[in-house]
Amino acid sequence: PALASFLAVLGRSSMPVKSLLLDQGKVVCGVGNWIADEVLHKAGVHPAAPANTLSDRQIAELRDAVLFVVRTAVKVDADAARFPKDWLFHFRWGVGPNSSGVTMPDGSLLAFGEVGGRTTAFVPSRQHMGENAAADTVGEAATTPKR
Repeated sequence: PALASFLAVLGRSSMPVKSLLLDQGKVVCGVGNWIADEVLHKAGVHPAAPANTLSDRQIAELRDAVLFVVRTAVKVDADAARFPKDWLFHFRWGVGPNSSGVTMPDGSLLAFGEVGGRTTAFVPSRQHMGENAAADTVGEAATTPKR
């Protein structure tokens, strides 16, 4: 969808952005759990951020990330071995939600939680809440840690 569509849909929803991406009838069709995690990681957006708290810049980065992740997956025929080695994808599979100490190639810690009833993998040091969130809610992510 065009950036204007992304801005309109995300701007009027208080749903967590990951839940909104996974809703096949809201923003874009075909985004599954791993794609949503990868897109949010690339865009630097926390999966539990209420969509309507994202800045226009964050929404534009999110849209660009959707296009990049999907185009890259198509380019490599969705062959996991051919995905870029620094993708979150390679570190979220087979690790399990109870894992701790899982790091990305750059050394950043990977966290596991639940957003909207779905398991999510994210990098807290890189993925941030909406830039338009009220100051008292920033950092109070609605991510349920996996135990």
